[in-house]
Amino acid sequence: MKSGSSLFLLFDLLTICYPHCLGQAVDSSLAYFPFAAGNQWEYSVYAANPSAYVVYTITIEGDTLMANGKVYKKMTHDQPSNGYHSTGFVRMDSSEAKLYAYNSSITPSEFLYDSLRIGLYDFSHLYGYLIKIDTTSVFGAPVLTRNFIAYDGSAYKVAYGFGYVSGSSPGPHSIPTLTNLIYAKINGHEYGSLVGSVSPSSAEVPRIELLQNYPNPFNPSTTIRFNLVKSGSVTLKVFDLLGRELVTLLSGNQLPGQHEVVFDAKGATSGVYFYRLQTKEFSISKAMNLAK
Repeated sequence: MKSGSSLFLLFDLLTICYPHCLGQAVDSSLAYFPFAAGNQWEYSVYAANPSAYVVYTITIEGDTLMANGKVYKKMTHDQPSNGYHSTGFVRMDSSEAKLYAYNSSITPSEFLYDSLRIGLYDFSHLYGYLIKIDTTSVFGAPVLTRNFIAYDGSAYKVAYGFGYVSGSSPGPHSIPTLTNLIYAKINGHEYGSLVGSVSPSSAEVPRIELLQNYPNPFNPSTTIRFNLVKSGSVTLKVFDLLGRELVTLLSGNQLPGQHEVVFDAKGATSGVYFYRLQTKEFSISKAMNLAK
């Protein structure tokens, strides 16, 4: 799958401000790439062939003064499932609505990353050609959306107030890799459900273990097992690929030891779902495949 390349969609994954902005006058190229320390976005990436599923998180951590005397936002990319972590630096020239990236290993160290002020059929360095402007439902609200097509056939949706919200890229045998925004935290406001990240303090607390469901793929039911090393409040929930909660399988205090819960997907359609186990200190999720 192309998670490695779409990973440095690192910056195009961060084009979010406030949702529900359709009624506002759009001088708002800047709204497609706002900056604020503490903002966070989580995406699911699914490749059907070969079957693979990844949840990754983009976080803005704050300002960094570089050797060229300019201040950039530090942005991190994390994939909790495999321990992957990377860091990038970007700044915005708001008067020109242009983005500049910084890389100390090249000369010059700053380069133009993209221009946000584009019109229909113009070219974006991040996404390709802007072919259509319409509306997309993002976390239940209609939002003005730019639709792009890249040279390799990849397609991207970039929503006003949410930035990069979904995309597809060609895969083996014409089966695409699909990316969807499933969670956003913008200036203290949260949308969707955070499912793949781990609390920074999790290394200091007793761990929990979430096992892969069995059977997988399944139809129509499967068993989810998990282990606890101490008693406490636990929730086990199932979400669809867009991060919408389908059902709470378990909620309440549980004793230490191994536990199992049966998920019956009789009324659900075929596709990828994920289940999240959460305690007070720790959260972990895994994907499962319903094949009817």
